[in-house]
Amino acid sequence: MGAGNDLSFSRRSDREWVTSLDFSLAGLFSRPVNERPYKMDDYTAGGVLKTLNSNIEAGLLNKVLVVNFKTEYRFPILSDKREAIFYSMDFIRMSGNDGDPVCQIINRLGIKIIL
Repeated sequence: MGAGNDLSFSRRSDREWVTSLDFSLAGLFSRPVNERPYKMDDYTAGGVLKTLNSNIEAGLLNKVLVVNFKTEYRFPILSDKREAIFYSMDFIRMSGNDGDPVCQIINRLGIKIIL
């Protein structure tokens, strides 16, 4: 659950720059119990969800922070499609009551073909 904003800027009718920024205001996270991190006793859907999602905690920005930034430049190369060069970055920080915070940063750079 969070907030977001999109910004679009067109220089010409066939070229466009699109940027978005989203971040969480509140969230839920869970960790499996430490004694059995990868052991599964029940392979049903409910058993797998219960094993992997124990110790559920809720938190605001101080405990769960997820920021997603995306930007892309759209331009035509092929006559009936648009292509784009994009970059996105995800920053995830989770801090439970029983341990050190976990941070993850994911960067992506690529080319899109928009059908």
